[in-house]
Amino acid sequence: MAEALSSQDRDVALSTPSLFKLVKLDIGAGEEKGFEDYARAGRRLKILRERIAPGQWTKSLKEKLDITTATAGRYIRFAENLESLDDGSARRRAPRTLSEGSGDHRPHHQASWFAAAREEHAQRAQHAKATAHHASTSQREARWAETRAVRARATEIIDAGYRIVAGKYHPDKGGSHAEMSRTNKARDSLRAALKFV
Repeated sequence: MAEALSSQDRDVALSTPSLFKLVKLDIGAGEEKGFEDYARAGRRLKILRERIAPGQWTKSLKEKLDITTATAGRYIRFAENLESLDDGSARRRAPRTLSEGSGDHRPHHQASWFAAAREEHAQRAQHAKATAHHASTSQREARWAETRAVRARATEIIDAGYRIVAGKYHPDKGGSHAEMSRTNKARDSLRAALKFV
């Protein structure tokens, strides 16, 4: 009775272009799902590395997968490290990241341009904040100028109305002191209300 081929044997039987396609799918799936796909990509990359001439390895990785030899090496080391965990030969915990699983223990994993990009981002954010403050200041000044203009117009209207009504109720023109007092209080109340406009 024939035994089923292991996944490793099936991968070895595949053509090189088919393996490249599968590796690309595994890397994409690993970004969504996790480490098993990365490990599969590493095992397949190891097979490809054995098949491809050393002078063509870097070029093939760049053209077919758009990755570097260093990245391919991390996937391969990741697969090898996971296999050692499965064998029980190493009593360690499962890795939390691809870099940790590949044995890459650099103190940080930031590209050389990262610090400059972060600084540029901070400068842009500071500029945007300053610009927003300036814009809000000019908007506030425009609103205040409009409020002053409205108050000035309201004062004109109150004064014009007061002159008309005062002419009617002034004691010299046939009105009484009580009526004139009421008119003055009404004008003062309207002017006081302008403070809230």
